[in-house]
Order: sequence, then C-alpha cells, then structure tokens
Amino acid sequence: MAGVVGDSRWDSDAFVANWVEKAGERNRIFASATERMLAEARVGAGSRVLDLGTGTGDTALLAASRVGPQGHVLAIDPAPTMVDVARKAVDQAGLTNVTVRVMHAESLDVADGSFDSVMGRNMLMFVALKRALREIRRVLRPLGRLATVVWSETARCPYYACVLDVARERGALVEPLPEMARAFALGDRDAYLRELAEAGFASIEAHRVASARRYASAAGAVKAMRESPIQAEPIERLAAGEREAAWAEIERRLRPYEKDGECVLPMESLVLVGERPGWVVVSRW
Repeated sequence: MAGVVGDSRWDSDAFVANWVEKAGERNRIFASATERMLAEARVGAGSRVLDLGTGTGDTALLAASRVGPQGHVLAIDPAPTMVDVARKAVDQAGLTNVTVRVMHAESLDVADGSFDSVMGRNMLMFVALKRALREIRRVLRPLGRLATVVWSETARCPYYACVLDVARERGALVEPLPEMARAFALGDRDAYLRELAEAGFASIEAHRVASARRYASAAGAVKAMRESPIQAEPIERLAAGEREAAWAEIERRLRPYEKDGECVLPMESLVLVGERPGWVVVSRW
C-alpha cells in the first residue's frame, strides 16, 4: 500500500526507506489476507490484473507468479519514488509480465474493461473511496473481480486503536485528521459493503481474516510505532513536551498483551470482494 493523492509524505525518501525495511514484517502479518485477496480476485493463468497502490511491488510480484507468461500485471502507485523501487524489484525478479506506472486509483489512465481482476492491499482506506470504486468498476471487464484488503474496525486492531485513543484523549485528532485516523473513518464492514453496492458492484462480500503483530515486548511494539510515519503522526502532532508521556501511556496500555516473553497484538483485516455485472441476455423465445 502506498499513495494518497496530493500527499508528498508517501513519496519521501524516509517513508519509502521505512516501507522497504518493513516489507518482511508487513508480508508476514498480511499473508493470509493477501492469499485470500488473490483467490477472491481469481488471479490465475492468463489473467490481466491491476494492482492498486503497489508500493514496493510486494503484491504485484505475487500476482505475476500466478498469471504466468500469458498474463500481465499492471502495478500502479501515485508516488514516483515507490514506483522506482517497485520497478527495481520487478527487474531483479526477471519478470517480463509486469509493468509499473505512476498512476492514481482515483483516475485510472486505462481503457474501459481492460482487466479481469483488480486488487489492492491496504490502499482503499487512503483514497477518495467513491471515485476510486467508480474507476475500478469501469476498468473491469464484465464479470471481472475486485478484491482488496482493508483494515478492520479499530476495536479489532489494538495496534492502531491504542495510538488513536491516546491521541484523541490529548486533543491531537483535529482537522485535517492524521492519515491513520482518516483510514478508519469509514467505520466498519457494513459501511464498506454499502459503498461497493452504491458503486454498482455485484456479488459483494467482506471476509474477516485474523492475524497478529508480534513483538518482544510492549516497548518493542512502541518502538515499531515510533519508526512508522503513519503510526507516529498522531502523536507527533502533540506539543514536544507531551509526546513522551503519550508514548509511555501507549506502552502501558499494551502491556496486558505481553505473555510468555512476547507481546502479541491481535489484528484483523477485511477482504472486500465485488464483481462488475455481466451482460444480461434476454431471450425472445
């Protein structure tokens, strides 16, 4: 995932370096949700696939191995620096069935009905959802499939909820909202299903996929939060003298998750699924 239209932070060297460094952890945490996304999108041999918000190309590489030499993956991201990294990953893998381009999910520069499948991991929360869904439906062929991973409700994701709760209590969640707060603004599974229906998708589903974030301790979890530009942003909005107290409070709230020498934070993703309706044939007989 990467890319908010008009937000240069996603294209900064610091953000991209952090994204590359955390690739292994990110792919582990979201492995089950990613596999479910690929399966629900029906990414298979010969498919034409659009990978939204590809970031450093992790999901595009997985899709490329499934579509094979007869298929093709177009991986897009609005952040040019991310795209550069993704292109290098594609080149290093020796893949000829992947193209990486700078492009926004809200304004897809491709023809109508171009793709069998559209997918995206942890990116729909960071775009103008109604515009993006209209564009996705447009570029899918009839009966083409959308499958995308988004974060579940904050109550099911304490790693995120803890930061937001402390930031809210200390008055940091004001307009313009921090990136992470905007990502959870839609609310819940049913809200996403309504958005998919309003955008004209059929066969709509939302599957809950559980996982976990694992750290050596609550202090280790806080260290990871502080290294993440998205996680750190709400607390960084506080006055300098308040930040350390806020991080200490977050660590205190995470300690109940410590057990047997590690801190295990439950995590849940939603895999959203929709299909572009096919042509309706009416018999005259």
